Amino acid sequence: VRGQSFEIWAMNLDDHQLIQVTNCTQAQGSCFDPAWRPDNREIAYTRRDIDETTGLTISEHVWLVNFATLESQLLFDDVTVQSRAPEWSPVGERIAVYFLNPQGVYIQDFRSGEGLLIPTQQGIVGTFSPDGNSLVYPVLVQGALGPTYYTHLELARFEQLGVEEPEGLLVSGTREAPIEDIVAAFNPDGQHLAISRRYLDSNYTEGTQIYLLDLATMETEPLVVDANYSHGTMQWSPDRSLLLMQRYNFQSSRNNTEIW
Repeated sequence: VRGQSFEIWAMNLDDHQLIQVTNCTQAQGSCFDPAWRPDNREIAYTRRDIDETTGLTISEHVWLVNFATLESQLLFDDVTVQSRAPEWSPVGERIAVYFLNPQGVYIQDFRSGEGLLIPTQQGIVGTFSPDGNSLVYPVLVQGALGPTYYTHLELARFEQLGVEEPEGLLVSGTREAPIEDIVAAFNPDGQHLAISRRYLDSNYTEGTQIYLLDLATMETEPLVVDANYSHGTMQWSPDRSLLLMQRYNFQSSRNNTEIW
């Protein structure tokens, strides 16, 4: 394959043995975005098929690999359905992927066989709630900055897919709200979100800061605000006592991302 091609590997932490999970180079492709199913029996991943002559992408599909047999199969039998960036629900009964056409986040329920498409052009799947019945995801909006696009967060609630339209919640407020929300992480209590946010009014900072949002009251409080940093990907510890996050220090000469 012309250019770079990536494979997915796993490591046994007991003996440090490496296991090659995919064989995408042989299939003239490149694989990335691995996501473990919570029961550890399957890994979902994106395979990008590449034209051998030009090195250009032909298509992208989400695949599932059985970790016991290392056999892979398409998530969707219809090869015209292009998707990427798989994300499992916490108990593994649902998976969310980003559809390329029509654009949006698609949620597949393996128990009922039903699916749900949430239109969004941002290209990011978002994050499931602890019970798997909600998804918070980014959308592109306009309003506060004239014709300029920025990112808000929305939340969709769904007990059963395919039965009724999901209940929606504008996490960031109205389209005109001078707020740019990038990513969110559900607290294990299911009632709070840690949000990477940047205000676009007099409270503006160059980087995003971390706020805690109460979904019952929609009130926010600052968790980590330091104008010298921009804050990114976050993850809660299971007991809710710790929040893992990425930070980028604008004042550092190293110009690299740190984990705090």
